[in-house]
Amino acid sequence: MKTLKLNNKNIGLVAIMVKLKEISEIKTGRNYDEEEGSEIKKVNPESITQKGSIDLSKTKPVSGADLKKEDICQKNDLIISIVGPKNKVGLVEDDNLVPSQYCVNLHFNNEEEAKDVHEYLLSKEGQEKLSKNKTGEALPRISISDLKEIDVPL
Repeated sequence: MKTLKLNNKNIGLVAIMVKLKEISEIKTGRNYDEEEGSEIKKVNPESITQKGSIDLSKTKPVSGADLKKEDICQKNDLIISIVGPKNKVGLVEDDNLVPSQYCVNLHFNNEEEAKDVHEYLLSKEGQEKLSKNKTGEALPRISISDLKEIDVPL
């Protein structure tokens, strides 16, 4: 949010709404072969807490053999679960994490925007927007194209 000024006087906070696709690169996760002892960890929906952190004890080590550098999340990226009834959004704070096929990675060039979007998507309004875009009864899912179109405030 930005403070709006008129004649050098603050008149309040103003949120500029932008689509996720305008401020982030959205990359789909995939199914990786598990490999004990690997430093690279796969994040599943159950690895993401409702409070928005990533529980490393619930990640799985995966083989790095077929990974590309761009597959690995960077600090301050977001990992969002796209399958299941719960809308989970985790902020990446550790190295060597990759999203599973049930998640996507949102990469931001601006760390502050990433944290603002993370906070917003965890809010009641953000959770409602994610839920509204899910389809399917047995296993609700949000499409990448719908996720890209979600408006978020900056």
